Amino acid sequence: MSNIIVACGTLKIPLEKAIEALHEDERPDIIYLPAIMHLYPDKLSAAINGLLASFKGIYSGIIVVYGKCAYRIDEIVNQHGAIRVPGELCYAMYVGEDIYREMLKKVPGTYFLTDDVCRNFNKLVVEPLDWKERPRIKEMMLRNYQRVVYLDVMEDNSLDKKAREIADFLNLPLEIQRIGSKNFETLIRQTLKEIKQFPKSNGGKLCLTEK
Repeated sequence: MSNIIVACGTLKIPLEKAIEALHEDERPDIIYLPAIMHLYPDKLSAAINGLLASFKGIYSGIIVVYGKCAYRIDEIVNQHGAIRVPGELCYAMYVGEDIYREMLKKVPGTYFLTDDVCRNFNKLVVEPLDWKERPRIKEMMLRNYQRVVYLDVMEDNSLDKKAREIADFLNLPLEIQRIGSKNFETLIRQTLKEIKQFPKSNGGKLCLTEK
């Protein structure tokens, strides 16, 4: 039996980079859930729970790459004998828990952008929250934020302009941090090592739906 990772679709590029160095027969299968499910924590919990339950007898090792974005996620993960990559949120997985907490301590009202969220901001945030048609809702939700921090994981500068446009739309100052993917890759590889038996996998990638 092989191993499998259940992950948020927003982590697809850095996650696949993290496992690309593994030998082909060591690569786990991957299922990505739509990033937009973050807006519906109860549905996200149900989806994760259903997936983990369906893996019984099929996969020997299950890794969940989610922060505490879903209700009772650690309870669900433990119930099914899976392992969750440590981190309060994906932002903490990217920069490290200590740095993440220090950033929030410095400016509690920090609105984080990742590469994928920056790339798909309208689809993942503006449209589902109806911010353009209901600006008062946007104002209410953002009233305690003081800055935008774009965590540039891929370090290619290609989304800087988009990040500035988003910050302008949010009416907040922007900080860009070239954090790279090293911390995230280390977390993934360390978690894979926690699975004592690492049997051969077909290295497949499954995607339930597009983001």
